[in-house]
Amino acid sequence: KSVCDQCHLCPFPFNKKPIRYEFDSSLRLYPLPDVLILADQANFYQKKYKNELIVLNPGNFSLDSTFAIYWPATKEIELSNI
Repeated sequence: KSVCDQCHLCPFPFNKKPIRYEFDSSLRLYPLPDVLILADQANFYQKKYKNELIVLNPGNFSLDSTFAIYWPATKEIELSNI
């Protein structure tokens, strides 16, 4: 939620994370995209943010070989595996 609220991929306070201002604009999320995929080791989740942004984590591929397929035309996400 804080990534979406702050429209930035690195939503830490200035005293916790130094900022390189010449590259900071590349981490901004304005305008918000249609989908934001945050891939890490957490379990699969999918959330809607303000009914316009889909935030999802496809889960840990190395554990169960699952991945997500996003269909932009229909804005649907399909969970699949190998």
